[in-house]
Amino acid sequence: MVTGGQVLLDLVDGLIHNGAKIHVLDNLISGHLDYVHPLAGLHTEEIRSKESKEIILREKPDVVFHMAAQVEVGRSVAEPEYDANVNINGTINVLEACSKANVKKVNFSSTSAVYVDLQKDLISEEDFAVPLSYYGLSKLTAESYIRLFFSS
Repeated sequence: MVTGGQVLLDLVDGLIHNGAKIHVLDNLISGHLDYVHPLAGLHTEEIRSKESKEIILREKPDVVFHMAAQVEVGRSVAEPEYDANVNINGTINVLEACSKANVKKVNFSSTSAVYVDLQKDLISEEDFAVPLSYYGLSKLTAESYIRLFFSS
């Protein structure tokens, strides 16, 4: 199962090319139908919804590529509660469903915005994480939820 974004097209195409059965879960706020492979099942839902959880439980995917997010830094500044709700609560909703559905692997797309404003070309996971935006903070918090969720 794949959730979110414009990177969807290449990922889904590659997975289908390798024989995977794909379901896309996307509210299509920033995504477009053009990005969904015709052989993929499309579920137009918000990742925070009960229905999204039910879709994951029903489909029981082996792997979830969690790419859904509120990604606009400007919107995160104007509406920090919305940003946190989508990026943190949406992630928790996906994680709970994945746990119940016995998903083997969750791949999460974070952002370089979790790191302090670095003055170098390459960022490493060992670099200090100090977000400068609500968006970066919400993604860093989602990363922490993922770590804790799967460590227990």
